Amino acid sequence: MANFYFGTLEEYYFGELTLYPCNGVTDGSVAIIGLTVLMAFLGGSNLWATPIYDVSSWNIRGLTIMTIGQVFCLFVAILHWLLTFAK
Repeated sequence: MANFYFGTLEEYYFGELTLYPCNGVTDGSVAIIGLTVLMAFLGGSNLWATPIYDVSSWNIRGLTIMTIGQVFCLFVAILHWLLTFAK
């Protein structure tokens, strides 16, 4: 969803919306939605809460175990940054 907001801001501030052949507004959204649907179909709703890594040694209050859902959100944030800002 953030891809659309940043695309709108780009058009507002720069006066044009430049969409490259592979852009974060359309391709990133389709990839993220497709991956989410595929993972939900294969693993069900409990898949997102599956612990995959112990991060208690990082000393972040409230975070002791990374789940698939948290890693997926981090992946989406990095993918969004790469497709939107790293031109």
